[in-house]
Amino acid sequence: INGARSMKALLTETSDLDAAKGIAYRGKSLFDCNKELPKAPGGEAGLPEGAFWLLLTGEVPSPEDVKAMTEEFHARSSVPAEVYKTLDALPKTMHPMTQLASAMLSLQQFSKFQKKYDEGMKKGEYWEVALED
Repeated sequence: INGARSMKALLTETSDLDAAKGIAYRGKSLFDCNKELPKAPGGEAGLPEGAFWLLLTGEVPSPEDVKAMTEEFHARSSVPAEVYKTLDALPKTMHPMTQLASAMLSLQQFSKFQKKYDEGMKKGEYWEVALED
């Protein structure tokens, strides 16, 4: 990476934004992704869970993979009451992305990663709890 000499960095190829070709996930245009990803019954658009799977693994998921991922997301979908209190305290005129950022930041107090980090988790173990948050 030019200009990043002696700087620790991560190069990722999960997505690309090209002015002429548009957005691509793992080398597939959004049009191709929409054709290939599993869809809801009667739906025409690829499911977001399928796009997330593709970004994480580089593989187009099966309908069963997407169903399992959706069930996993639903099982982990509870939002602590404190987060709702934080959102309710924000001005109604605040930009939605600022509201989203505030909600995400307010979740830090519930972070499983932070708890393990504070307990002295070793660097090689970070990946084990990173997706828990």
